[in-house]
Amino acid sequence: MNRLTLEPQFVGQHGPEAGLRLMEIALSHCGGGTRPIAQLLLSLFDAEIARVDGYSLCRRIDDEYFEDVLVLIRWFRTAPGAMDFHRIFGPRGGELMRELARRHGFLPEQELAEAQLPS
Repeated sequence: MNRLTLEPQFVGQHGPEAGLRLMEIALSHCGGGTRPIAQLLLSLFDAEIARVDGYSLCRRIDDEYFEDVLVLIRWFRTAPGAMDFHRIFGPRGGELMRELARRHGFLPEQELAEAQLPS
């Protein structure tokens, strides 16, 4: 996986920086505490793909990532212009979200290939 980067206008903002760290862990590991993180990130992209499991989010992820979850949610709630989460990654955002959905099994391969996910 190539190193993830934020679009320049998001560099230095706490919420997008937290989202970047969460995306890196969710794309580099599978199972355990990364599934609730993937669910959260995907729900901020398209709630039809995944929904947040609050119990797992609170109980299954490490403290450092839980703090990033809180920072990201706080930023997302107040982001200007109804910001879509994947946009912090620029043109690759939609592709990254599709990879995240595929890696964690949220969409079967066939459905994923056919999905009209935003880019």
